[in-house]
Amino acid sequence: MHACLSLKANLKTQATPSAVGCQTISERGSVASSPAFSISNLNFSPRDITSIVSSPAAPSPVSSLGETTYPHNTTFAGQSPAPINQLSAAHSSASHSVVSNVVSNEQLPRRYQQDDEDRIREELSEAEDSLGINHSQTLELRISLGDVLVSQGRYKSAEETARRAIEDCRRLESNSAIMMDANDLLVGILCDQGSLYQAEKLAESAFESSKAILGEEHPSTLRSMVSLSRQYFRSRKLKDAEDLCARAIKISKKSYGERHTSTLEYMARLSFIYSEQGRLSDAEKLSLQALQMRTESFGKMHKSTLITMADVAYLYCLQGRSKDAEEMQVQALEMSILLFGEEHPDTLEYQMELVEIYVNQGQLNKAEDLCEQALMGRRKVYGEQHPDTLMAMNFMVRVYIGLRRFKEAEDLGAQVLIARKKVLGEQHPETLYTAGLMEEIYEAQGELARAEGSKEQEPVLEMDWRAS
Repeated sequence: MHACLSLKANLKTQATPSAVGCQTISERGSVASSPAFSISNLNFSPRDITSIVSSPAAPSPVSSLGETTYPHNTTFAGQSPAPINQLSAAHSSASHSVVSNVVSNEQLPRRYQQDDEDRIREELSEAEDSLGINHSQTLELRISLGDVLVSQGRYKSAEETARRAIEDCRRLESNSAIMMDANDLLVGILCDQGSLYQAEKLAESAFESSKAILGEEHPSTLRSMVSLSRQYFRSRKLKDAEDLCARAIKISKKSYGERHTSTLEYMARLSFIYSEQGRLSDAEKLSLQALQMRTESFGKMHKSTLITMADVAYLYCLQGRSKDAEEMQVQALEMSILLFGEEHPDTLEYQMELVEIYVNQGQLNKAEDLCEQALMGRRKVYGEQHPDTLMAMNFMVRVYIGLRRFKEAEDLGAQVLIARKKVLGEQHPETLYTAGLMEEIYEAQGELARAEGSKEQEPVLEMDWRAS
């Protein structure tokens, strides 16, 4: 069976690429028995994190952190972030290597979702002045600001905002539901920063508190339940993750109905727990059921339907049905372009997932062309140093390795490593992963001394960072 790198997955890997097998969730990833990435094997191991995005058509008690929702009949007009020392997204047509040039501050574009951030900050300031810092509206605005900061990849600022919201909530006993939402925000941020153990403990505490104060079927408790299931998945506690997710589905069906967006989202989550357990038939059955329901409820040309189509494509990939996976993923990509436009975040995500399928089929030239296109789009929409852009750059490095173009892999990999150290920190799992990838590049070129030097510089990762 081909290994599938799921770029939708809420998942991370250990530092060295060759030490990692493909793993799952949709959140998405692959079964533990799949082969790991190595230079001699063009199957790629998983890397990065992107959440399932709920349909904008119906409100869901479980909105993924960093989720961006757009009207399903509009075209996305994204704006790029401009974090510190931003690099330009200009692409050199004279060279196939993906290299950017430093530009002056005057040329820097606005951050991704900058308008949303400015608006929320203004509303938050007004609410603090007129209502007070502990008013529910003020607290909700602070949480909304944290969500935007997450979507921009500004995890430290997002963490400070979430912790501030939690502290403000503690001053008022009447804000229990908002407190749970703030806790869930912080859980996601801790995961983004690689603090899985802290995230799991906080998720357990938040769920138990919410259940005791609000009741098990309250929307905030349901959200906390799914959040904890997600943390258990990341910790490889698959039975615990399955039990909680199945319970969430039962409650959601009772409270909202079988075809509600939240119910279908939880079904998708459960299907990926099944796939990680090796229960691919059960996973496919559940995903196809969700796809049928979403198609009947929303139609084919709808955000939720496209998400489920990509889920099914991923499962086909796990089953070794690469042709079926390609056909389904191409449909999702083409519909997303028609629905949202070429630069919408969902379209960029579907592009990268199709790149994955091409890699698994051995079509590396097609993979390179599409990956380069997706990378240019992410640079334009998110900016050079956004975590999602760095993820795409890291994937391009692996495509170069597969093509045995080690010099280009080394040059781009060095850029990614520097940026990840700066944006995420030296001990973040994604930084360590790129460091391990550079080690493999050096070894492939016979530069054993540099490979050893890379090992010596690589920080020790104490926690076990596995699929999420």
